Amino acid sequence: MCYNLYGTHTKDAGPKADPAFIDTVLGRVGRLPRPHSIAFATGGCIWESGQSPRMVTEGEAWELAQSLHAKVQRDSASQALQFEGHRADGTAVIGWYGDSGSLWAWKQQALEHGVDGISLWRLGGNDHIRTYYVGLMP
Repeated sequence: MCYNLYGTHTKDAGPKADPAFIDTVLGRVGRLPRPHSIAFATGGCIWESGQSPRMVTEGEAWELAQSLHAKVQRDSASQALQFEGHRADGTAVIGWYGDSGSLWAWKQQALEHGVDGISLWRLGGNDHIRTYYVGLMP
């Protein structure tokens, strides 16, 4: 399982995965008998002042960023998307989530480690995943 580096269990905001986390997990997987595979998760997490962090799909994260007029940027280290904004009442909102570009980068790193398979979790609400897995959905 190569996701939830940051999430509902962390006070700090951040990506579901980053290169160091992927290398650590895949280094452990490499010691297991073959075949072995790794799982990545789509979507992400929202950290909002005064509330518990919550998981979101790619679509939900994008809609929230748009409603906050927040600029979505790709983190160069993790390849995840992130944004920061404020609600009308001043409440700070931070979002991190993965998209097809994030999955592509994470997949390439996994392939460099020689994994035999890649699984995806949380497929719903990820409108652009077709660009990553052509034929996955009608």
